[in-house]
Amino acid sequence: MEGYSVHAMRPAHIADMLAEDRYTQPALCGECHSLTLHGPDGLALLEQDTYGEWRKGPFGDEGVEPGGTVRPCVSCHMPKIEYPDRPGPREASHRFLGASTHLSALAADAERLDDLTRFLKSADIELGLAARLRPSLAEGSRIVDATVAIRNRGVGHGFPTGALDLNEAWVVLEVRDAVNRTLWSSSPGSEESATAPQGIRLRRVFRDRDGRAILDHDILSAVGHLEDLAVPAGARVERRLEIPIAADVVPPLEVRGRLEHRGINRAFARLALGEPLPELPVTVIAEHAVSVAAEAEGGQPEESRPRAASGGGDGGVVVSSQPRDGDDRRSPQ
Repeated sequence: MEGYSVHAMRPAHIADMLAEDRYTQPALCGECHSLTLHGPDGLALLEQDTYGEWRKGPFGDEGVEPGGTVRPCVSCHMPKIEYPDRPGPREASHRFLGASTHLSALAADAERLDDLTRFLKSADIELGLAARLRPSLAEGSRIVDATVAIRNRGVGHGFPTGALDLNEAWVVLEVRDAVNRTLWSSSPGSEESATAPQGIRLRRVFRDRDGRAILDHDILSAVGHLEDLAVPAGARVERRLEIPIAADVVPPLEVRGRLEHRGINRAFARLALGEPLPELPVTVIAEHAVSVAAEAEGGQPEESRPRAASGGGDGGVVVSSQPRDGDDRRSPQ
């Protein structure tokens, strides 16, 4: 597409794009990047709304603050670049970089995969943690109270976005002791690491009329959601976890977090590609770690507070959640 649209038909293409105002407007992107599923009994289920997310966000035409600057879709996805093979003013890139790392991997296009990985890593997504150690009511154990938060500072739409029943992001958490032994992990194995069994997930899971999860992208059978979580532009999502550890563990401890993204979930990939399943790229978006001190006298835990991110849990992990709106724009403390 890059070579064809810019080189082979460059003059005609530029003239066509400038001839109609609609080609310069973000609404053109919205013609594909907004989709509502309509069904019987008045069902209207939002399948994806990247355009609407942008409009309501801090860079969109509805959400921008007074005196602020609207940043249209093309400012990130079609930035002006220089072409070494021809002098003159910079021109819009036609590479349309996004999050589809899996497509480049399946096509064995290493160059584009590198470009997409750099593009994803450049997203201003902040991961942060806060944690404290406290006594537990259960004999022989203590509790690490962990707060994980993801703040979307620079992406103009939600993170992740698009068909969220296909692409997904998650937070991998680990608790380590003073000699770097892993005491607890939300990803005990490679398969679990990719699916985040503790529920620290940013994704959408549709349900059918029988309440069953739809994992094969059969969106025409969808009547609602079982899970639906992304971080809106300019906002923060926060999760709190209670992680049990042995009472004889000696502090200080360290809680580590890693925010990862994959362009397609493994369940759908198995359906579409079969076995053996090819390697699906996972991109590390952000990382953070925090030290956890011992309980203070009287059982009141000392507390470590760096930034903040998203969490979830099962297998002995208790999770509560507090999605935040975008009013507090300060860095998590």
